[in-house]
Amino acid sequence: MADRGAESILQSQALLVGAQFSRLGLGLLVTVLLVRGLDDAGWAAFMLLSTACAFAALLIDAGLQPALVTELAAGGPETPALLRRVLAIRWALALVVLVVVLGLPRLLPDLLPRVVFFVVVLTLPLRSWNALFAATRRNRVTALGGLVIHAVFVVAVLTSLRLAPRDLAASILVLLCAREIALSLYPWLRARRAVRPPAGEIERGSGPRGLVLLSAATICGAAYLHLDVFMLETLRGPEDVGRYGIATRLLLPVMVGANLLAAPFLPFLARRHDEAALPSLSDGLVLAALILGAVLPAAVCFESAAALIDLVKGEAAPVAASALSTLKLVPAAVAFGSAFSLALVIGRRYGLWLLVTALGLVANVALNLLWIPAEGPVGAARATLVTEFLVAVLAGLVLVLAPRSRPRWPLGQVGRALGLALAPAALVLALRLLLGPIAGPAPLLVLVVAALAASGLWMLLGPARKIRARIESEGAQEEPA
Repeated sequence: MADRGAESILQSQALLVGAQFSRLGLGLLVTVLLVRGLDDAGWAAFMLLSTACAFAALLIDAGLQPALVTELAAGGPETPALLRRVLAIRWALALVVLVVVLGLPRLLPDLLPRVVFFVVVLTLPLRSWNALFAATRRNRVTALGGLVIHAVFVVAVLTSLRLAPRDLAASILVLLCAREIALSLYPWLRARRAVRPPAGEIERGSGPRGLVLLSAATICGAAYLHLDVFMLETLRGPEDVGRYGIATRLLLPVMVGANLLAAPFLPFLARRHDEAALPSLSDGLVLAALILGAVLPAAVCFESAAALIDLVKGEAAPVAASALSTLKLVPAAVAFGSAFSLALVIGRRYGLWLLVTALGLVANVALNLLWIPAEGPVGAARATLVTEFLVAVLAGLVLVLAPRSRPRWPLGQVGRALGLALAPAALVLALRLLLGPIAGPAPLLVLVVAALAASGLWMLLGPARKIRARIESEGAQEEPA
């Protein structure tokens, strides 16, 4: 199938966000199916391997993709050499990951999943070709292709559960690895007949040092997001990994959604800054208010964590429910962390962003070592919650202390925006109190639908619409004639 023309920016964002949310929905469906279909040991093995795949993908990406997209979009004679350098770096990182896995055989004790995981790691650098489609604004290729691959994975999981092979857990693990390999091979195969970016002048970025700092910050962030699973397995065992995995998989769509909502507002933060100044703190706070109003209603739903776990697992799991209840405010921390981290990256404060994520990593490891032995999944959840708020606070302090652009939003307007962001969650909380104890799917469904409706109304019709209109008017006033 031949590539179509480039998408508009709005089409591109709609495709990416829609495909990502669809993939999150399919992932949630897979979680429910596997929690119900696998025994505790099989689910724990799936959690370990899926976390290892996600962690390896983030490590091997190394935060280089935005810079690669930028250079490819600018075109010029050096872009093929840049792509080769990025591939060389990523394959070197892939070899490092493989050496680590070989040195820690407990992570993947069975031979077949280990062999297939090795193939996954070696193909991960091929995802660099996603940058080609992003640079030429043909995101439909990777967005829709990835969605089809995830849908095929769901069908394959359903088929395996239906057939119930002798070693069901091993079959699911192989299917998981096959999905990751397909996600890597697909953009590489499509890129062989894709439209190349036009030649042009390359706008120099912040240079190799900046890319190294950004990569290190990305790796630190990936580490503190994923190490808790491996530390749980080491300090407590696979049973607690499975319990914690149920809680985190239910929360994952909300956390990813918070980051997706922040991405389209990157131009708003980047519009007014120079080499010496970061975006203003007030701009970041207004963006955080937009995200906060959309994700906080979900936190109210997690107050009914026991009912959610019971619906997914089919039986009460108090430890998993306690972990999910502890994690319920993580999306609020992510709302501020996403906005502040965008401001630091846009302002090219890669060193400061590395310092923030490194401190977050150190704190997360220390808290996990302190709380996991005594409290298991609940301790890991507490460590994650504290780490996310710590990273958001540290990034905010950097914005307060560093040179910044002139604020465009008076402090009173920022306060009102943050106050209004609590309104959707307050409405859902009032409904939650009216429903009383939630023990069945019907009241829980009412609560979830109410949370989605409150979030949607906030983003489309409520105060968020007025804030977005103000942002657009500010942008129009600042555009040069």
